[in-house]
Amino acid sequence: MTNLVTWLAAPDWLTPSEAAALLGPAEDVASILALMNAGAVDWEEIDGRLLIEKESLREYKDALWEVLTYER
Repeated sequence: MTNLVTWLAAPDWLTPSEAAALLGPAEDVASILALMNAGAVDWEEIDGRLLIEKESLREYKDALWEVLTYER
């Protein structure tokens, strides 16, 4: 399970594998690639590697949490 220290220690740009690990066991590389394809996170190809901006991943995680815990 990830925690605040894990998030702080993570690099600013993550591979899809690192992003999946940071989000937790419910995510895998395929789901991260789907998020990238849908435009849910910011990413770039840098030196031939697909990298996801950690800040946009956090924003996605926070928005998902708000939706999942919304009470009427």
